[in-house]
Amino acid sequence: DEYAHGVALSQDGKSWGRIEGDFPCGAVMVPYSATNKDLNAPNRDDDDSLLTLDEELYCAWPDVVMNSLTDAEKRKVGSKGSKPNFFMYYSTMTKDDRQKN
Repeated sequence: DEYAHGVALSQDGKSWGRIEGDFPCGAVMVPYSATNKDLNAPNRDDDDSLLTLDEELYCAWPDVVMNSLTDAEKRKVGSKGSKPNFFMYYSTMTKDDRQKN
């Protein structure tokens, strides 16, 4: 078995509901494997160039951090964009050299 990420949403922070992802296990993010038929589409960067990805043993231990906007950023985006946003970081380990990322 491998670690994979799912999604759950809550309106009140107490009761949560699972959101099913596209992968057969219901996850929204799984470790990259060249043999996984669900991941065999070409991977492209923002500039449409092809990406070379290392195969991963796991995709686990998510960490969510708040990205608070500075006063200058709040003025730039206006009232609609003035709420803090969040980033999720996660840990992986490559199959070939066992390096953590």
